[in-house]
Amino acid sequence: MKRLALGIVALVGCFVHLEICPAQVPALQRTIPLGIPPGKASSVRLVGTELVGVREVWTSFATASPVVAEPPTDPAAKPDPKRAVYRIQPADDAVPGIYALRVATATGVSGLRLMLIDDLPTTNEVSTNDVAERAQKLTLPTAVDGACEAERTDHYAFTVKAGQRLSFEVVAKRIASTLDPLLRLVDAKGRVLAEADDDSVVGADARFTYVFETAGDYRLELRDIRYGGSANYFYRLRIGDFPLVAAPFPAAVSRGSKSSLEATTLEAVGAKPAALDPLKVDVPAKFADAMLPLVVRRAAGQGSGFTAALVTDVPEQLESEPNSDAKQATAWTVGSAMNGRFAAPRDRDFFRFAGKKGDKLRVAGRTRSLGSPTDLYLQLYSGDGKRLIVETDDAGLDEGVLAATLDADGDYLLVVEDLIGRGGPEFVYRLESGSSVAPFSAAVDLEKFDVPFGGLASAKIAVTRSGYDGEIRFRVEGAPGVEVIGTAAAGKPDAALLLTIPPNYPTGTLLNLRLVGEAVDGDAKVEVGSAAAQRKALGGMSKLPPSLQELIVVGVTPAAKEQFTLSAKVPAVKWNADGTQGELVVDVERKKGFADVVKLIVCGLPDGYTAGSVTIAKEKNEGTVVIKGPKAKTPPPHSFYVIGTATVKKLMVQSSLVDVNFSATAKKLVAEKAVPEKPAAKQPVVAQTAEPKPKQPAVVKGADTKPAAPSPLAKASPPVRQPMRVDP
Repeated sequence: MKRLALGIVALVGCFVHLEICPAQVPALQRTIPLGIPPGKASSVRLVGTELVGVREVWTSFATASPVVAEPPTDPAAKPDPKRAVYRIQPADDAVPGIYALRVATATGVSGLRLMLIDDLPTTNEVSTNDVAERAQKLTLPTAVDGACEAERTDHYAFTVKAGQRLSFEVVAKRIASTLDPLLRLVDAKGRVLAEADDDSVVGADARFTYVFETAGDYRLELRDIRYGGSANYFYRLRIGDFPLVAAPFPAAVSRGSKSSLEATTLEAVGAKPAALDPLKVDVPAKFADAMLPLVVRRAAGQGSGFTAALVTDVPEQLESEPNSDAKQATAWTVGSAMNGRFAAPRDRDFFRFAGKKGDKLRVAGRTRSLGSPTDLYLQLYSGDGKRLIVETDDAGLDEGVLAATLDADGDYLLVVEDLIGRGGPEFVYRLESGSSVAPFSAAVDLEKFDVPFGGLASAKIAVTRSGYDGEIRFRVEGAPGVEVIGTAAAGKPDAALLLTIPPNYPTGTLLNLRLVGEAVDGDAKVEVGSAAAQRKALGGMSKLPPSLQELIVVGVTPAAKEQFTLSAKVPAVKWNADGTQGELVVDVERKKGFADVVKLIVCGLPDGYTAGSVTIAKEKNEGTVVIKGPKAKTPPPHSFYVIGTATVKKLMVQSSLVDVNFSATAKKLVAEKAVPEKPAAKQPVVAQTAEPKPKQPAVVKGADTKPAAPSPLAKASPPVRQPMRVDP
């Protein structure tokens, strides 16, 4: 990040939670179909608003070919702002699961819309299936795209053989549908054989596996739990002989390692599920993503269960059973991560480790963010188990941190259990310890930012401190030239920031970037998360799909109608004799009726140069920007830009002055032509079977592995996949 003057930071607080003049940004409501197959081109209809003139399409899965806008059926018809149709082809080795999609137009970036990559064939619901006598006949296996109507039940009929096993799964809340599904299996005599509402792993979505003793005709009933319904109550009903999986065990793998994972599944109604062979995974050392998608199948053509494993840079340990008391405690080396599970109800796991007086211990639990239903309760005891030092359960979806300063040399015991005593194969957990547990975390309050061309947006970042109370600075990775202004002051729980976009990003650009927080006094570094804001934007879902990384999304929009304009009589800095200080006089031309204070922010300075803050009073029309730098008789050729902001009726208005030069010989920016370099499309990495076939998804026990494509961004930045340009 380019260096900016500390004086500018004082301006940040003035802008937090002010709205930028509104524009008609695109919005996505759903996709039709809700799922598309891997490796095949599919026609996907986007349903929403303001969808005319889409310039960028971003998906969280890799595509095998460019996204193509399909021509309208009637070339003479006007473009429909409520629908847009594109041909999308996921990569051949795309892993079945839930993914995200966005679009960008010249007016901004849409919110997220979730859809599936699914290896089950798609069937569309018929509108007459709202009574049992007109149940829609299905040929299995299949996935049905439908929507519930108010005070109606959707009925589906099918035929099975004796001993046949089928899984029934509704994907609704997991793709931000309003539907809270209730699912019932009924025999030919109307007797209810199985019923499912909420699920311990996937939340409000219903699912179960059933083994049929008797051959014959059966019926499935699907409705909203409260009999609600509309087009927003959409769902994808998946039926086939596939496992209903939870988090794998262990829940994490180390980069550069080969591991064997167990795919934990829910028990079937009528019989226990057949055991699955272990998943063999080989994670490249340079694998960039935080999650490794996994696919689990029983038989080809019957559909897939999908989950994911966490990918880490620390050693991973496994609990050693039995360890249900202090004498049997599993030895743990603090600094590594421990993977365990509560195999049965009321199971408690004990871990013993050595500590020294004054050591600052931090242990963080991971469960639901990994796909486990576990609600962890942790207790730290002295080595003899007689003295409780500290206890904690999780903190909602954040899963909590246990922190303590050890008061003596010797052994200590960590005792973990589910808060309400649940257990089973799916109740896995992971404990992070030592330096791998960051002493603070940070989360941005918005799911996306629409920034005027060459302008800025304000953001608020909530900071949770668990051992570090010093100042935190922020920087951007993954988008060259984008800057962030502001810090979290020592001891403060939040920070007000400005995100600035240079004028070489044209309108209609969609940027995915990472915002990183760094301890000023220390080496702690964390990624600023957007998960809470994303969950809120998706209707309050409890867990995001693993394919969706916590990226900060920015859309570049046209400049709003200006209340003022900026200009410079001499578009170059006037330097003093030794080149350590220069001045730029900025003029403000006010539109009729505008008489507010204008604040100037200087952006895009090279390393070593800073600019002081400038405030132009209501009665003034001129301000002088002072730039300071290292001693240089002739400052290097360089172009930068100045953003002016003001507040009108609680709305932020702004104007930009671009192509400002360090000297008369500086190269100018050409705003609409200099398009930033975009990285290559990211390729997913999936679990491998022992002898994988090239570019084939997993069969029964696992899936194929392919390393992620390297990013052409700055070497110090992790790869961030940018959107794919739509080919008209």
